[in-house]
Amino acid sequence: MPGSRETVQRWVRGLASSAAVIIGGAWLALAS
Repeated sequence: MPGSRETVQRWVRGLASSAAVIIGGAWLALAS
């Protein structure tokens, strides 16, 4: 299946960005 690797990379990028937003928000909430 060509393109499956691109789909996985897209998923990983989406999860990473979501995790970064959640962690960043939690860190800001704890830091303030």
